[in-house]
Amino acid sequence: MIGHLAEAGVVIRDEFREGNIAPASGNLEFIKDCCACLPKGHTIANVRLDSAGYQADIFNYCEATGKTFAIGGRLDAPTLAAIEAIPDSAWTQYADCALDETLHSMGNTGRAFRLIVVRYKRQAELFDDRPRYHVIASNRIEQAAATLVWYRQRGEVSENGIKELKIGAG
Repeated sequence: MIGHLAEAGVVIRDEFREGNIAPASGNLEFIKDCCACLPKGHTIANVRLDSAGYQADIFNYCEATGKTFAIGGRLDAPTLAAIEAIPDSAWTQYADCALDETLHSMGNTGRAFRLIVVRYKRQAELFDDRPRYHVIASNRIEQAAATLVWYRQRGEVSENGIKELKIGAG
């Protein structure tokens, strides 16, 4: 796992593990460790994570410490039910997808959060009209499209940084 300060382009913490599955409790501790690595008087204001961070304890920590977050979600049964409840007329076309949002919660979260739903057309199955979905849990106060743009930047900032570290370590 790599903790980045995206604005500064620096890695503030890393934790190399066997395999790619982290224990759930380790993700929150990793975020806290990243915060502890900062100089006194500085803090992390925004948290951007993939679906490994889709955990109630991380949402609660962000809310309790005043951090905004955009975290990739999971398409579990309650999430799929929330998506199904979105009327066709509610979707807004955006670049390569359609967007809508709803309020959502999960067990043990202190507050409900925005669930931004991204709907894509399937490209692999040419004769299948069913869309595919991606969800982002967020407490950011801005348009859904702006949160999507910010969330997608993790590809450039985090994923490419991890790739470069692996190439250098290889």
